[in-house]
Amino acid sequence: MNTYNYNSVHQIEKIILKHKEEKLPLSLIRFGDGEFEVIGYPKFTNEINFINRFRRWFYCSENDLDRLKILQSRISIAISRADILGLPNENEIKRYIKWKNLDQVLSNEINLGKKHIFYNYDITQINFNSILFNIKNLGIITCRDLRKSIAKKFNIKNVYHIDCPAERFNYHNTKWNSESNKKSVWYTKEKINSNIHHLDIFESNLICIVKFCERGTIFLVGAGGLGKIYCDKIKNCGGIALDIGSVFDGWDGADTRPYTKGIQCITK
Repeated sequence: MNTYNYNSVHQIEKIILKHKEEKLPLSLIRFGDGEFEVIGYPKFTNEINFINRFRRWFYCSENDLDRLKILQSRISIAISRADILGLPNENEIKRYIKWKNLDQVLSNEINLGKKHIFYNYDITQINFNSILFNIKNLGIITCRDLRKSIAKKFNIKNVYHIDCPAERFNYHNTKWNSESNKKSVWYTKEKINSNIHHLDIFESNLICIVKFCERGTIFLVGAGGLGKIYCDKIKNCGGIALDIGSVFDGWDGADTRPYTKGIQCITK
């Protein structure tokens, strides 16, 4: 197993603040088990797992395989071009069998180059107040419309929301208690109104990014696997993309992951 040089939360904050101050483009992306299942296909994961991972994010079927492969390529490129990359920590890599091929996936598919590595879950420890307070414009890409709450919390003049429907796979409970209490839901195509997202309004959202993003504009992104492509587009437009994922859930008072419990709700 490779030994990754993990940066502290403070070090990651310093990098973000430097880019903010100098209005330099930046992409911070987190690489989790979902990205592993997508990027690892077909060498390290099979077609069923590959398609099922996309199914967690949006409605699709085996008939969409060719299109999913195109998205796979775009996600891989986005991760390769990220400046800061979140990974599982070394204890998790050793403990869980799912990570046994992580080194090979990263070395074969992702150009680590001079990336700054940090622990995935440390995203919840970032001091967002130091990054966001009193800025003029902020973009958020999430299924949660938190414009008013975020603007009030961080004293931001303009918060621009690019909407994306919630992931197809979610949880009944807003509280994450135990395996017996956790109930998974697979939303049907009809229940999510044919869920136009991801495959249909995805490209429209990329156009919205181009329209709104200026040099140094900060975007907070929580949009599943395709959020990585959004982050890459933001960086290409000169913006600063922070893939914060379910931090949005915590801000909205929803404990959708074990690590969101400690996040302060800002909507009450």
